[in-house]
Amino acid sequence: MANVRVTIDIVQYAQSVSESYWLPKNSSDLSTYGTVADRLAQKRIKLCGAQGYLLAYRVSEEGVFRDGYTFHYPLPAIITGGSTSGSTSSPIYGTSGQNSDAIDTTLIIRARNADYTRWKTIFLRGIWDAVVDQGGRYLTVPAFDSLLKAWSRQLFNDGWGWLGVGTRRVANVATVTQGPTNRPAITFDADIFPTPVAPVKNVQVRFTGLAGATQINGLKLVTPTATNACTLAKPLLFFPYLGGGRATYSPKDTFIPIADATSVSGVGERKAGRVPFVPPGRQKVRAAS
Repeated sequence: MANVRVTIDIVQYAQSVSESYWLPKNSSDLSTYGTVADRLAQKRIKLCGAQGYLLAYRVSEEGVFRDGYTFHYPLPAIITGGSTSGSTSSPIYGTSGQNSDAIDTTLIIRARNADYTRWKTIFLRGIWDAVVDQGGRYLTVPAFDSLLKAWSRQLFNDGWGWLGVGTRRVANVATVTQGPTNRPAITFDADIFPTPVAPVKNVQVRFTGLAGATQINGLKLVTPTATNACTLAKPLLFFPYLGGGRATYSPKDTFIPIADATSVSGVGERKAGRVPFVPPGRQKVRAAS
């Protein structure tokens, strides 16, 4: 199944940070995901101090390049030179009355699935200064804890998750022939891939034990053509296939729903991102000056 990635951009102290979350794809119109993306962004920004504000969110189909929908939130007057960025709405800031810690300060969250078998580390930056003591340890603040739980509930209620490694699939090699453009075509005795849907992504498969066509053994990038067939992604000349061999495929884009994201592992540090509205080349000049 195809998945949709939503990236939320937050700005604080003239630097931006991005966080990505995933949903199963159920519509070809990416703008239809705007409602759930905004709901999550509104909950997320409350975990930031008053110096943070929402910049934008972007919706894109996982693995499909140059295809996305971006929504920009109203910008502060200090950037636009006016009261709003051409909108009747106001910028959406973090929690009023709470100062932000340094933008690199990160709250480390361990999200999990429903049966406690899969875990994902989420790094939250731009958090309240009040929840980090002078020694860099996490302090439980009831108001922040309540907002953290509200953000976690939103993740669960709207079906957000992450992409992880799925169940390993193994099949025996049945045939190996020279396919189009000198790309070996391989079939298996059982289904190993999910039903291919356009656009088909290249995936990695490990081949072992092929007799004759030993050049195919090892980890190879392939293009699935059916649930039990593929071609190598690159041309390869090989000796005649004499039989045998196994193929192992471990899907790395399996959607795992989040059941809870309130477990705090501690406080760390992750470098903040770019300066908004400044080209990358200019940012290097500014950093050096």
